[in-house]
Amino acid sequence: MRTYKHVIESGFNVIQWREGNAVGFYKEGQDLYSEAMATGEVVMLTQGEIDAIDKEATRLTAKQVRDSALNAMTYTFSDGREIQTRLIDQALIMGAINRGGDEWILADDTLAQVTAEELAEALLAAEEKVSIIFDAYKDAIR
Repeated sequence: MRTYKHVIESGFNVIQWREGNAVGFYKEGQDLYSEAMATGEVVMLTQGEIDAIDKEATRLTAKQVRDSALNAMTYTFSDGREIQTRLIDQALIMGAINRGGDEWILADDTLAQVTAEELAEALLAAEEKVSIIFDAYKDAIR
């Protein structure tokens, strides 16, 4: 979404626009300035409002990165078998640990017997990954 701010810079009327991380200016007298003004989409924004928009865009991007990382979590056993360890899988893993192991659907949709010890190893690694992912998310939104 492109946002506009009408400002006076060095004595000229200028429209500053932002779209994502891109920023540009239309100077009065330029065709693009007139076209932007004619759309009625030029909104008077304070710097605080622009900063708030930028902060929200950063937060949403960080949230998408976080959610993608959480949904892509897997663990590879020493023999090469791979299981999904997303947040939703972790509850199932805990149940299988309590049962002493289980037949498990691997990430490649094949079945394999896994032991409680193997699942505990995968769960511990998953918990560490979750911590790393959320630490990165917190850093991004600070």
